[in-house]
This record gives sequence, structure tokens and C-alpha cells, in this order.
Amino acid sequence: NQKENLGIPGMSIAFINKGEVVHHKVLGYANKEQKLPVRLSTIFEAASLSKSVFSYFTMKYVEEGKLDLDTPLYTYLPYPDIAHDERYKKITARMVLSHRSGFPNWRENHPGKQLFIQFEPGTDYFYSGEGYQYLAKVLKHLDKTSWEGLEARFQTKVAKPLGMDHTVFMQDDYSMSHKAEPYDEAGEWVSPEKDSERAYRFQFRAPASIHSEARDFSKWMIGLMNDQGLTQASYDELFKVHSYVDEFEGIKVDYTLGFFKPRIPLTNLYLHGGNNYGFTSYFVLD
Repeated sequence: NQKENLGIPGMSIAFINKGEVVHHKVLGYANKEQKLPVRLSTIFEAASLSKSVFSYFTMKYVEEGKLDLDTPLYTYLPYPDIAHDERYKKITARMVLSHRSGFPNWRENHPGKQLFIQFEPGTDYFYSGEGYQYLAKVLKHLDKTSWEGLEARFQTKVAKPLGMDHTVFMQDDYSMSHKAEPYDEAGEWVSPEKDSERAYRFQFRAPASIHSEARDFSKWMIGLMNDQGLTQASYDELFKVHSYVDEFEGIKVDYTLGFFKPRIPLTNLYLHGGNNYGFTSYFVLD
């Protein structure tokens, strides 16, 4: 059948209508080799959906007066990794969240594996996980806490108020014991030896480490559509277009603070996709 043709061992999907989940279905296997089915409780890596949720989380710090979107981040926390380039002192939270920092996506993908700046910060768009992770370091510093402490604050400020019971940036016992196995595009299991980035999944990685499942993640989406958790001013900032991204199949796409926004007439769509080795994720909300 079609599912097998696509090589997708298992998946979880939810549809929302008028602020309620009207359809939630799980399909296939969480562990293909052992024929363990995906269950309603199965956890997946949401990969870069992390960016949208982290942007929402960041606005909590803005509302509390701890962070200003347009104050250079180095004034909160200098960054030794890029101190060799004075241009980094221009980078702000707004630039990071809209992918205008000038950083590469990941330094590990480049010769030398050193952090660098590609263009004058704020002048262009380039999708960057590095920028998001620098901002996460700033938030951790502002709270004078550890990565575990930042996860606890995410739970307190975002997850618990929205009723998200099993959505985490740092894996806990529940997510580890309920997590689906990773499979590549050919449907082959991704062993730890194949995946050089797997260790990062156990860290607080603002752009990429969130773990969830469709129904739990939908609670955050419903919160956004109902303007919950943040002020109108914060939502205005989150959803304001900052960057032109590209044209995909004839549709021009922009980026806000943490969301892609396609220019499709008569719609008001915000979306994001995510790919970690072995997992693919996607959400769209109107």
C-alpha cells in the first residue's frame, strides 16, 4: 500500500478544527524489527518544530523584562566561540529567531568546524540552528541555571500551562521509554553508529531537540490559535514577517520569528517542518 511505498514505518497525525482535535491516528510500527506498534503514547523527535516552540518560549522572557529582542545578545552573555569576529556584537534575539544572524546552520557541517559569520548580521536570511542555540545559552544565563533548569522553566512557562504532559526539549524517563525508533528514508533502522548527532538529542537543543507526539503537540498549536499564554503584543512580534526565504513550487515563503509563512491568497498560514536523522515532522496552523 501507499504507506509501505513511502518507506514510513510508523507515524502519528492529528487534525484540529475550531480549537479541538477532531482526528488523531497512529499508524505502523515504533519498532519495525520487533513489530511493536506505534501507540497513542509513542514519542517522536519533532526536530526543527523546536524552533517555533522555542520562539514562543523566548517571548516569555521578553514579557518578563529579562530580554529585549533588539539588544545585542553579547551584552547579556559574551560568546567566546565567535569572539574573533566583532560583527557578532550586532546579533540580537530578533535576528536569531528570524534567521538573520549570519551564522551557518551548524558549524560541524563546515571545514574546521569553527563558528563563523557569513554576512553582516541583520542584512540577509540564512537558516541557522547555531543562532537559536546561542540564544538558548543567553536564556540559561539570564536565569542563572543549568540546561536542566532551563528545561524546568520551559515546563513551568509553556508545557504545563497548555496541558502538554509529554513534550520536552531534554529527554526524560517517559520520552526515552516511549520513543519510536529512528528509520531513514529507505525505511532502514538508524543505528547509533550511523548517527553522529544522536548525542545532541539528550541535550537542550533549542533548534532541534524537542520530543513530543501529535496530540500533545496540538495543545500548543491550539494555544496559539486561541492567543493563550502570551500578550497580543508578543503574538504580533512572533507572527510579523522578517525575512524572505525562497519560492517553492511557485509560492513565495517568508519567515517570522520561528515560523514559515507562505504567501497563499486568502490564507493566514504559519508552519514549520523538521528533519532529524530518522524522524520527519511538520505542522501547519491557520
